[in-house]
Amino acid sequence: MTPIEVLEKDKFLKKKEDLRQEMEDIEFKYEQLMDNMLVRVQEINPRITAISDMWDCSESPIGVCAYDEDDDPARDNCVFCHDPEERK
Repeated sequence: MTPIEVLEKDKFLKKKEDLRQEMEDIEFKYEQLMDNMLVRVQEINPRITAISDMWDCSESPIGVCAYDEDDDPARDNCVFCHDPEERK
């Protein structure tokens, strides 16, 4: 490998590592956001055990569907809009 090729490879590997770290940071922030949203909605209804990360809910105070998985493990009934998770 020529010195230029080694330098280019090193730049590529550094960029790859930077992107991997950035993705980890984004995933961590996403998990924090979801945890915070769950805590917020549990203050309203402590039975809520899960929130959707893909369904908007105009009736929910956090803007997404929320579920009581103890009574509804299949997530068939949002506690706010009453729609199942797999619809919409």
